[in-house]
Amino acid sequence: MKLYLSSQKFGNYVEQLILLCGENKNVVVIANGLDDKPDGYRKNRIEVEVENLKSIGFIPEELDLRNYFNNSEGLRVFLSKKSMVWVRGGSSFILNRAMIQSGFSRVGVEMIKRSRLVYAGYSAALIVASTNLLGAELVDDATVIPSGYSKNINPFLGLGLINFYLIPHIDSKEDWAKNVPLHVKKLQEKNLEVMTLKEGEVFIVNDSDFKFKN
Repeated sequence: MKLYLSSQKFGNYVEQLILLCGENKNVVVIANGLDDKPDGYRKNRIEVEVENLKSIGFIPEELDLRNYFNNSEGLRVFLSKKSMVWVRGGSSFILNRAMIQSGFSRVGVEMIKRSRLVYAGYSAALIVASTNLLGAELVDDATVIPSGYSKNINPFLGLGLINFYLIPHIDSKEDWAKNVPLHVKKLQEKNLEVMTLKEGEVFIVNDSDFKFKN
């Protein structure tokens, strides 16, 4: 399994991200955490991610998971030609809903666990990587369901790529991150394993070699 999980944007170890992906530079940007935002804002944020990935040598395109709702086999075929999914921030619950409804939580996770696909990204990408999203409701609204999304999905059921809680933005001064310490506190009060990341820090997994970058 190969993971590159940054608190914000690429973080301080972008060369490691490039190495994880190898020679295949075809990657995708997942931005479904923004599906509750205006179309213009969402489009602009995706363009920024695409340009950033191009600047370090990748050939990116957007993967809108809504196009694969109830078509997980189509998603599997599409992902088979890519080396990495780059998952940007936004609402962790909306992102998670999209991953479940599209089948990414099954077919994508299977590919990631077999090292056929690198799972990378920042912010909400880290929250959904855990087994569940306990405490994330203190930061993001778990009740928001954008148009086209099913109401019959448990948004707290995470991808299970890591068996602990990896919490980004612990040192952020942004208003939207003001409740991050409360999220951490709730997990710690339940004696759950938590790792926090400051902006710039990255958690990297390269098969069985686990590294914490700070």
